[in-house]
Amino acid sequence: MKNIKIIVSILLSVSLAAGICAYTASSASAKAKSSIIFDLNEDNVTDEKDTEAVFDYQKKGTPIMQSFVYGDLASTDYDTSQADGISRYFLTNISNSAPPEFQRPLGDCWAYAANGALSSSALKAESRIKSGNKIDSKAFAEPVLSNLSSKYNFSERAVAWLIGEPVSSSLSVSQSGEGYKYNDSGKYRFSDGGYGSYAETLFTAWRGVIDEKQAPHQPNGWNGTLENLISFNDADWTLPESFTGKSSEKAPRATDCLHLPATSRFNNDKKQGKRIWLEADKKAVSIVKQALIDYGEVAVDYDSSVDSVSSTFYSDKIESLPNHAVTIVGWDDNFSKDNFSKDGKTAPPEDGAWLVKNSWGSYECMKALFKNWDEDRNGINGMTYKQTEDYAKKTGTTVEKLKQKRSNVENKYLYEFGIRDSSDRGTGYFWIYYCDRSLDSGYVFNTDVASDGYDYDNNYQYDFAMYNDDLRFSLRTADTSTLTGNIFTCEGSEALKAFSAYTNESDSTVKTDIYLLNGKESNPAEGELVYTSSDKIKFAGFHTIKMSKSVTLKKGRKFAVVQNITSGSEGGKVAYLGLETGLNNNGSGAVESRVICSEGETCVFLDGSWTTPKQLNENLDIARAFTFGNAKIKAFTVNIKKANTIKVTAKTKSVKAKSLKRKKQVVKPLAIKSAKGSVKVVKVKNGTDKKLFKKFTVNSKSGALTIKKGKYKKGVYKVKLKITASGGKYYKPKTVNKTVKIKIK
Repeated sequence: MKNIKIIVSILLSVSLAAGICAYTASSASAKAKSSIIFDLNEDNVTDEKDTEAVFDYQKKGTPIMQSFVYGDLASTDYDTSQADGISRYFLTNISNSAPPEFQRPLGDCWAYAANGALSSSALKAESRIKSGNKIDSKAFAEPVLSNLSSKYNFSERAVAWLIGEPVSSSLSVSQSGEGYKYNDSGKYRFSDGGYGSYAETLFTAWRGVIDEKQAPHQPNGWNGTLENLISFNDADWTLPESFTGKSSEKAPRATDCLHLPATSRFNNDKKQGKRIWLEADKKAVSIVKQALIDYGEVAVDYDSSVDSVSSTFYSDKIESLPNHAVTIVGWDDNFSKDNFSKDGKTAPPEDGAWLVKNSWGSYECMKALFKNWDEDRNGINGMTYKQTEDYAKKTGTTVEKLKQKRSNVENKYLYEFGIRDSSDRGTGYFWIYYCDRSLDSGYVFNTDVASDGYDYDNNYQYDFAMYNDDLRFSLRTADTSTLTGNIFTCEGSEALKAFSAYTNESDSTVKTDIYLLNGKESNPAEGELVYTSSDKIKFAGFHTIKMSKSVTLKKGRKFAVVQNITSGSEGGKVAYLGLETGLNNNGSGAVESRVICSEGETCVFLDGSWTTPKQLNENLDIARAFTFGNAKIKAFTVNIKKANTIKVTAKTKSVKAKSLKRKKQVVKPLAIKSAKGSVKVVKVKNGTDKKLFKKFTVNSKSGALTIKKGKYKKGVYKVKLKITASGGKYYKPKTVNKTVKIKIK
């Protein structure tokens, strides 16, 4: 199964999208003087030979080793003392992990890993709201691997589908068309695998977190039988054109995506196209453990081709490269190394293992998905039990003899993966040695959940292109004063509370300046500086940085968020060119990718001058290989809500008793004006005459009363109504109580 590719194949194409910022100061003489560091051929010089090397790789179809593995992450100063004092810990025991699912035979394991990490982070956040940071002692018991449930179940089909859907105009007018477009109507996006950065881009944009019921991981026309499973790859997986990918209501929002160190240390030898193992990294093990406590499941990749059946996994092969995404859900320091050496396999050097959740099925998962699983699990090689019986008869043998020959292809082992329970049922989990050489660096999410109210109302952003393109080369600049900035226009009365930053290495410094603009400036720095900060960031990845003070914005006000991001010590210090970066290959390949930067959105300060992505694309020699888009900077605001302006007047309405004997009567005793938001009217029992309360209904929008047909005594009746205006985005809700009089004469 082609799931996760650490060696990045040059298949994606980028249509150069011309965009120009409103700030038109002349750019630096980029061709001769650009300080951008790009050294593909490793001759310590950034020149035309490097761009030629890209095209040469493309011509030959040779993969390019990803040159950047998030810096020397294990050096990160992250307090792991809590985790270091715990010998074992399992998220499954404390309801901080959703149960295993079933991806086969598709290649979208990366989506399962991403959803697992996100949902676990949300469960962790909600448990923290309820009980603080105290660890439930149940986490230290034997791991619970069955009868698990979760509040959250998000759609992997939606995530995999969205990576091949360019941004629609309904989501963003200026970025319409940005993103990946598959040339096969959807097949490859499910079968060819992907990267965790795909989901990172979606989730931090408040997209792609869709309830499973809205887009179940089943092709159109699926009938829930095992026979139908064989045709999954060729089935119709399309979602409606109206599907924009906006996250479900009350879905968790990813505020951070932290990239953790790999527990084995390597050097990448790009000339030979392979990596060289250096050592096991015990500090990295501690960091991953602490991340499990702090954030929930850790999404990681490993080389499943070494062994795709066993419940224990260890590879000491230097050439092992990750090809499958899973999530770590716990650890056990005392898990014996001898457990890995069954059937003549090599044992790791020490005890200790991660408990890992896979997406290759479990008994409970399969029983929920397939109609006849209790019977069909006794078939072999993916056939139903009836098909297995028919095959045995046809070949002159029995089902039992077939199983004796090839027990590992029995359905209960083929589709019920991992550790077996007492009834020989697969749980979907397995153990992997802490420093397995095929384990890659993992990541975790930090989330904002709806249960205690979202932190922010609005997400201003332009960066919808998948971060994977950028991370292949992570373009740096020797000019450590390099700035990138986005210019946004406020849509209402709002307070700017936070902004994002994307760091490509651990231990980075993010310096941020925020300016208010009037549109006449030649560059953002000529605006009014209203906020500045310098933040030390421990991990590589996406970060939401809360501001120490908010900035009030009026509707239509332009503001700029400008950043300088540096990493490394003074001697080797570099700045990062924090722009969406696509790779050009002149339209070849199964996927087309496009980055868009429209006029007035992004500006860059490079080599002493302000410039734009469009000017970089036009003037840099390196732009023959790359296309630059917007800055990867978002801004988060909360709505400043004004008092609701709803006005309600009540009138006395008369109805004839004779008319009520014949049929029901409708009266309109309320006049509702200037309401902000939707209006809801309900009747109130306490305050309404008892004789009338059950005999009328109220129109929830207009307040009109329908008095039921019947015999009524003449007189004046009091009716109490509660009128609520919801307020909406920029107004507070308001409730008005009115007592009206109905005169029956």
